[in-house]
Amino acid sequence: MRRNREKLVMVFLCLCVPYLVMVRRFWFVCEDAYITFRYSSHLAEGLGPRFNTVAGELPVEGYSNFLWMVIAAVFELLDRDVVFFMPLLSTLCGLAVLFLLVHTLYVRFEFSEITTGLAGLAYVMFTPVAVWTSSGLATMPLTLGMFATTVLLLWGENRRWGIAAGVAALGLALVRT
Repeated sequence: MRRNREKLVMVFLCLCVPYLVMVRRFWFVCEDAYITFRYSSHLAEGLGPRFNTVAGELPVEGYSNFLWMVIAAVFELLDRDVVFFMPLLSTLCGLAVLFLLVHTLYVRFEFSEITTGLAGLAYVMFTPVAVWTSSGLATMPLTLGMFATTVLLLWGENRRWGIAAGVAALGLALVRT
């Protein structure tokens, strides 16, 4: 059954408002994010993915989110504030998760607009979602990678979906190593 795309978009847009309000309300950058930002800064400076750069000390290479660190290094190279832009990028990933959730419930499970909206509202009002969205950590990109891979594998309709699932899985593997 072909579902009404306008209703899907309307439900999604209505859920974006409380999601963004919650993210703004609980916006904070976790101290662990600064570890990744330090690795990113050193990578951008050409020192490699190292925590310490003191002469004579052994390099410490203990990052656990390779792709997130590389993306932060790109922001560093562009002279952008990673403390702002990485949580912002995470928020965009959270919006993509929200869209996938709404789309999956409405199109794949054929939930009504009301049921889809209520389920989405439960998700966006769940405080840990908002807290970890802006943490600066790779929580939302990881969630997006897992959810996208699952959706694409379960409901893939052709070979392109399989390739997209592979790309999503690769992103997932690289975000959290």
